[in-house]
Amino acid sequence: IPKNYFSIVMKLLVKYYIPNYHLWRLLGLSKEGFTEYLNKLYDWISEGSSLIAIHPQTGKVFGFIIGSIMDVSDGSKVQDKIAKYETKEMQGVFDFYNFMYHAIDFNLVHNTDLIYNIRIWMVVPKVTRKSHIIYELFIALLRYCDMQGIKTVTTIATKGEDRYVAKCFGFQLIKEVDYYEFFKDYTLDEQVLEENFFGY
Repeated sequence: IPKNYFSIVMKLLVKYYIPNYHLWRLLGLSKEGFTEYLNKLYDWISEGSSLIAIHPQTGKVFGFIIGSIMDVSDGSKVQDKIAKYETKEMQGVFDFYNFMYHAIDFNLVHNTDLIYNIRIWMVVPKVTRKSHIIYELFIALLRYCDMQGIKTVTTIATKGEDRYVAKCFGFQLIKEVDYYEFFKDYTLDEQVLEENFFGY
């Protein structure tokens, strides 16, 4: 994602992604947690490994994939650095991320040194031919990974639509987690739980 598009992507995340992100709807997101999460999103975009789909003439953003390249050549796990967050909901979400990847040795399972970890993928809701944009983004991602010598792409799918897209592109299910069990110390939105009970 070019630097001059950072602010546009951040605005789109605030407008469309964050209010609908399954785990924030499940746990709730305070003003302080919102600020923490924005800082985290900006850090991910700044890593320089994310992709964006834009109109060739107008420059309008259609969608993007935010992700990170991780080196697992030493047998380390695909995890974010263990950190203490200021808000309980941020701590809960990132503990969940790390738990999902914990004990998975991608170097052993997939015989690869580099992993591309998809953090977020999003297509702007009002864009037409949404499935086409998703397809083009993922094809571009696979080409990018091939150029970087990356053989494995990982992600965490927290809702049905994400899982469907992942399945269409050949992702393999490695771990499934019951939200009720994992977030037992949190007050959960029961309606959101009814929509999606598991994370993958």
